[in-house]
Amino acid sequence: EELARIESGQLSLDVAEVDLQSLVRGVLADCSSRAEESGVSLRTAGGGCRVRTDPVRLAQVLGNLVDNAIRYNRPGGAVTVTSGPDGDGVRLRVSDNGLGIPASDLPLVFQRFYRVRRAGTEEGSGLGLAIVKHLVRALGGTVRIASQEGQGTEVDVLLPATPA
Repeated sequence: EELARIESGQLSLDVAEVDLQSLVRGVLADCSSRAEESGVSLRTAGGGCRVRTDPVRLAQVLGNLVDNAIRYNRPGGAVTVTSGPDGDGVRLRVSDNGLGIPASDLPLVFQRFYRVRRAGTEEGSGLGLAIVKHLVRALGGTVRIASQEGQGTEVDVLLPATPA
Protein backbone atom coordinates (compact mmCIF):
# COMPACT_ATOMS: atom_id res chain seq x y z
CA GLU A 1 0.00 0.00 0.00
CA GLU A 2 1.37 3.35 -1.08
CA LEU A 3 0.47 5.27 2.07
CA ALA A 4 2.34 2.79 4.27
CA ARG A 5 5.47 3.19 2.09
CA ILE A 6 5.23 6.98 2.25
CA GLU A 7 4.65 6.99 6.03
CA SER A 8 7.57 4.68 6.70
CA GLY A 9 9.95 6.93 4.75
CA GLN A 10 10.54 4.26 2.09
CA LEU A 11 9.57 6.62 -0.68
CA SER A 12 12.38 7.46 -3.05
CA LEU A 13 12.15 10.92 -4.51
CA ASP A 14 13.26 11.74 -8.03
CA VAL A 15 14.14 15.41 -7.63
CA ALA A 16 14.39 17.68 -10.65
CA GLU A 17 14.00 21.33 -11.57
CA VAL A 18 10.25 21.85 -12.05
CA ASP A 19 8.39 24.71 -13.73
CA LEU A 20 5.45 25.06 -11.37
CA GLN A 21 3.14 26.67 -13.94
CA SER A 22 3.65 23.80 -16.43
CA LEU A 23 3.02 21.21 -13.71
CA VAL A 24 -0.20 22.99 -12.70
CA ARG A 25 -1.39 23.19 -16.32
CA GLY A 26 -0.67 19.48 -16.81
CA VAL A 27 -2.64 18.45 -13.71
CA LEU A 28 -5.58 20.69 -14.66
CA ALA A 29 -5.59 19.18 -18.17
CA ASP A 30 -5.74 15.70 -16.60
CA CYS A 31 -8.70 16.79 -14.44
CA SER A 32 -10.57 18.74 -17.14
CA SER A 33 -13.00 16.06 -18.33
CA ARG A 34 -14.05 15.25 -14.75
CA ALA A 35 -14.52 18.98 -14.05
CA GLU A 36 -16.58 19.36 -17.22
CA GLU A 37 -18.84 16.44 -16.27
CA SER A 38 -19.38 18.08 -12.87
CA GLY A 39 -20.03 21.55 -14.31
CA VAL A 40 -17.00 22.97 -12.46
CA SER A 41 -14.56 25.39 -14.10
CA LEU A 42 -10.79 25.13 -13.54
CA ARG A 43 -8.61 28.25 -13.33
CA THR A 44 -5.01 29.15 -12.67
CA ALA A 45 -3.62 32.27 -11.05
CA GLY A 46 -0.30 33.56 -9.85
CA GLY A 47 3.11 33.79 -11.41
CA GLY A 48 5.35 31.09 -12.69
CA CYS A 49 8.39 29.96 -10.77
CA ARG A 50 10.75 27.03 -10.58
CA VAL A 51 11.32 24.65 -7.70
CA ARG A 52 13.53 21.62 -7.12
CA THR A 53 11.19 18.80 -6.15
CA ASP A 54 9.83 15.45 -7.32
CA PRO A 55 7.47 16.40 -10.19
CA VAL A 56 5.58 13.08 -10.15
CA ARG A 57 4.88 13.30 -6.41
CA LEU A 58 3.97 16.99 -6.56
CA ALA A 59 1.59 16.28 -9.46
CA GLN A 60 0.06 13.50 -7.35
CA VAL A 61 -0.49 15.96 -4.46
CA LEU A 62 -2.03 18.57 -6.73
CA GLY A 63 -4.15 15.99 -8.56
CA ASN A 64 -5.60 14.74 -5.27
CA LEU A 65 -6.40 18.28 -4.13
CA VAL A 66 -7.98 19.33 -7.44
CA ASP A 67 -9.96 16.07 -7.59
CA ASN A 68 -11.38 16.75 -4.10
CA ALA A 69 -12.18 20.35 -5.03
CA ILE A 70 -14.15 19.11 -8.05
CA ARG A 71 -15.84 16.24 -6.19
CA TYR A 72 -17.06 18.43 -3.30
CA ASN A 73 -18.20 21.31 -5.46
CA ARG A 74 -21.47 22.09 -7.20
CA PRO A 75 -22.45 22.73 -10.83
CA GLY A 76 -21.33 26.25 -11.74
CA GLY A 77 -18.57 26.11 -9.12
CA ALA A 78 -14.90 26.88 -9.70
CA VAL A 79 -11.54 25.50 -8.65
CA THR A 80 -8.55 27.84 -8.76
CA VAL A 81 -4.93 26.75 -8.47
CA THR A 82 -2.61 29.60 -7.52
CA SER A 83 1.13 29.09 -7.64
CA GLY A 84 4.13 31.27 -7.04
CA PRO A 85 7.06 32.17 -4.83
CA ASP A 86 6.47 32.43 -1.10
CA GLY A 87 9.31 33.55 1.16
CA ASP A 88 12.17 31.09 0.70
CA GLY A 89 9.99 28.58 -1.12
CA VAL A 90 6.90 28.21 -3.24
CA ARG A 91 3.18 28.02 -2.52
CA LEU A 92 0.51 26.06 -4.30
CA ARG A 93 -3.04 26.95 -3.28
CA VAL A 94 -6.11 25.02 -4.38
CA SER A 95 -9.29 26.93 -3.59
CA ASP A 96 -12.88 26.19 -4.44
CA ASN A 97 -16.30 27.67 -3.79
CA GLY A 98 -17.91 24.30 -3.15
CA LEU A 99 -19.56 22.60 -0.20
CA GLY A 100 -16.85 23.37 2.35
CA ILE A 101 -15.98 21.25 5.36
CA PRO A 102 -17.81 21.47 8.69
CA ALA A 103 -15.58 22.99 11.40
CA SER A 104 -15.85 19.84 13.51
CA ASP A 105 -14.38 17.74 10.66
CA LEU A 106 -11.49 20.07 9.76
CA PRO A 107 -8.97 18.77 12.37
CA LEU A 108 -9.58 15.20 11.17
CA VAL A 109 -9.46 15.45 7.37
CA PHE A 110 -5.78 14.46 7.04
CA GLN A 111 -6.29 11.23 8.99
CA ARG A 112 -6.22 7.97 7.08
CA PHE A 113 -9.71 6.73 6.06
CA TYR A 114 -11.46 9.83 7.45
CA ARG A 115 -14.40 10.94 5.33
CA VAL A 116 -16.66 13.91 5.80
CA ARG A 117 -20.15 12.40 5.60
CA ARG A 118 -22.40 14.27 3.20
CA ALA A 119 -25.69 13.43 1.60
CA GLY A 120 -25.59 13.32 -2.18
CA THR A 121 -21.81 13.29 -2.67
CA GLU A 122 -19.68 10.50 -3.99
CA GLU A 123 -17.65 8.89 -1.20
CA GLY A 124 -13.89 8.72 -1.59
CA SER A 125 -11.52 6.22 0.00
CA GLY A 126 -10.59 8.58 2.82
CA LEU A 127 -6.94 8.26 1.76
CA GLY A 128 -6.48 11.26 -0.57
CA LEU A 129 -5.69 13.89 2.05
CA ALA A 130 -3.65 11.46 4.17
CA ILE A 131 -1.52 10.76 1.10
CA VAL A 132 -1.28 14.50 0.39
CA LYS A 133 -0.09 15.21 3.94
CA HIS A 134 2.60 12.53 3.89
CA LEU A 135 3.80 13.31 0.36
CA VAL A 136 4.09 17.02 1.15
CA ARG A 137 6.05 16.14 4.29
CA ALA A 138 8.33 13.84 2.21
CA LEU A 139 8.92 16.78 -0.15
CA GLY A 140 10.00 18.89 2.86
CA GLY A 141 6.87 21.02 2.88
CA THR A 142 3.76 21.72 4.91
CA VAL A 143 0.06 21.64 4.09
CA ARG A 144 -2.77 23.65 5.67
CA ILE A 145 -6.48 23.64 5.08
CA ALA A 146 -9.09 26.30 5.76
CA SER A 147 -12.76 25.87 5.01
CA GLN A 148 -16.17 27.28 5.66
CA GLU A 149 -19.18 25.06 5.27
CA GLY A 150 -21.27 26.13 2.29
CA GLN A 151 -18.60 28.55 1.05
CA GLY A 152 -15.63 26.49 -0.01
CA THR A 153 -12.20 25.24 0.94
CA GLU A 154 -8.64 26.46 0.52
CA VAL A 155 -5.61 24.17 0.80
CA ASP A 156 -2.09 25.63 0.89
CA VAL A 157 0.97 23.56 0.12
CA LEU A 158 4.24 25.29 1.01
CA LEU A 159 7.44 23.78 -0.33
CA PRO A 160 11.06 24.80 0.21
CA ALA A 161 12.91 26.08 -2.87
CA THR A 162 15.08 22.97 -2.61
CA PRO A 163 13.99 19.75 -0.93
CA ALA A 164 15.00 18.95 2.63
